[in-house]
Amino acid sequence: VGGLVGLVPAVFTFGLSIPIGIAVGGATGLLAGGAVGSGVGFAGGGGLACLAYRQRGLPGNVFHYASSRLGYGDDQ
Repeated sequence: VGGLVGLVPAVFTFGLSIPIGIAVGGATGLLAGGAVGSGVGFAGGGGLACLAYRQRGLPGNVFHYASSRLGYGDDQ
């Protein structure tokens, strides 16, 4: 996108606006992508942590159920 924006004034700047536009567009995309990715990761990680905390007893319950059904546990 930065390269396309740099093409418009290229006639007046003898082509120097093209690499400048690419650099500005790339930096803007990097910063915007980092901000959005960090926000989504923070929200998604928080949601998964909340879900995991609410279901924290489930793995132990499944293990005890399976071991008792297979005859490996003390709960025969």
